[in-house]
Amino acid sequence: MNVKQDFLNYVKNHSLEVVIDDGVHRHLRFTNDGSLTHHFTITTSPQHLCVGGDFGTYVFRSHEDMFDFFRGGVDINPHYWSEKLVSNSVFVGYKKFSVEEFEKSVTEYFNGHEFDSEDEKQEVWEEIERQIFRCDDEHSASCAIREFESSYDFNFYSFYGNFLTIYETIFNLFACNFIHYFKV
Repeated sequence: MNVKQDFLNYVKNHSLEVVIDDGVHRHLRFTNDGSLTHHFTITTSPQHLCVGGDFGTYVFRSHEDMFDFFRGGVDINPHYWSEKLVSNSVFVGYKKFSVEEFEKSVTEYFNGHEFDSEDEKQEVWEEIERQIFRCDDEHSASCAIREFESSYDFNFYSFYGNFLTIYETIFNLFACNFIHYFKV
């Protein structure tokens, strides 16, 4: 998925309407001929910037002029920006669990284990597929890792010990809606 290209496709026919432009007090509206489809607004006041519309609503608080804050460079820094987030979208928030990253990490953990035989390795893999790869959210993933039972000497104890750290850094990716507004 190319977030930047998706966003640019959504807004390729949009126009900008400057509703208010008074120093750090701004209200900008982006629409496609007034349509509410993929519309959004940006409003600023001292130390605040609010972006809202079809992709969710996010409010940031930091610098006196928040336009300067978001003009800080070519690439965004979602980790730093999320620290400045004081309110986020009720639709998806700013982070979401990634089943793909979770399964990739489980697979890497499995591949790092030495088995006594190929049969044992195959049977443990089938147990993982049955018990672990059925997860679709962070709660079920955490439970599956904790409750995993194998017929062999294989467990996820050391994996689970790092689960919370791994969850925050790998499995919990920034939601596209959060990035859509800023990855342009």
